[in-house]
Amino acid sequence: LKFMDLEEKNALKNYLKKKLETLKSSEKTQITLIVIWLVEIYQNKLGHLRESGDNTVECQAEFRNLEEEFLALLRQQRVEECIRNNKEVVYSLLGSHGDQRSLVYLAQVLRDTDRVVQYNLRNKQYQAVLSILTTEANPELFYSYCPVLLQSLPKQTVDTLVSMSKLLSPSRLLPALLVSQSADPDVASHSVRYLEHAVSVLFCKDQPVHNLLVSLYTHHNKDKLLTYLTSSSQLHCDTKYALKLCVEAGLVREAVYLYTVLGQHEQAVDLALTLDTDLAASCAAGNQAGAPLGEELTRKLWLKVARHVVQEKNDIKQAMEFLKLCPSVKIEDILPFFPDFVTIDHFKDAIC
Repeated sequence: LKFMDLEEKNALKNYLKKKLETLKSSEKTQITLIVIWLVEIYQNKLGHLRESGDNTVECQAEFRNLEEEFLALLRQQRVEECIRNNKEVVYSLLGSHGDQRSLVYLAQVLRDTDRVVQYNLRNKQYQAVLSILTTEANPELFYSYCPVLLQSLPKQTVDTLVSMSKLLSPSRLLPALLVSQSADPDVASHSVRYLEHAVSVLFCKDQPVHNLLVSLYTHHNKDKLLTYLTSSSQLHCDTKYALKLCVEAGLVREAVYLYTVLGQHEQAVDLALTLDTDLAASCAAGNQAGAPLGEELTRKLWLKVARHVVQEKNDIKQAMEFLKLCPSVKIEDILPFFPDFVTIDHFKDAIC
């Protein structure tokens, strides 16, 4: 207690350090009190030197020596064990003194990665966070911090995700990737890049992953969607969900293909006719389905196409060409589609 009355705390500091060495490991309460007391003494002195405004070489040297002495104390096994059991108290104490350097150093000593990452995020040191996550190779850290990193460093974050892809689950990364649906094009572009890697390299078949890729395609990479849909014999996305997105985005060819996949061939032909007669004819012929359709259905679809060609385009020649492609449709089947004023002369060129 006599040491406490002295203005200069070096004597008290040295006494406490000596006392700490004599305590048994079982005397945890006393060890904790002394460690906290020492931290407070060091912080008061370091804070005084920081705020003194003295930039002389001597003052700066004193500050560096005292700081190194304090950090050496934190590295002592007994002190480290004590702080590990009371780290929130010590963190709070260091934070109240504004000693972020020591706080981060302590977090590193304790391998408290979350604390180090949060510190770097507050200071917008995103590249440092990526380096920490890569070094730690802890999937849970990626899942926790990827949303912030993807928004701030999209290219570097996705590069890291790809390089660590064997460690990570694409499905667990979906919450981070979902933000890219309404984000800027750069974030969306790199999110697509990761999802394409997950699908084509990791062979991920999880439906939510494929659904998000389809959604991003419809909003940001429309030209890639049809290739994605037709590149596999089995779609892993929700086909009805994909169809809904295509219809909303006005992607007719893609929607026609999905109607065909769903076996809704009449809807496929009806929609195709709003864009391209050849596409509708391809649907009627079963080319979009990749397999022959039943004779009755085929005849029904060809009649839809023929009706459109005659009534909307008034193209008799093309209508007659369709008869050659579908033997089950006869000329008498399409005659009702022609207006009353059409005569046999209109058919001469087509027949001959």
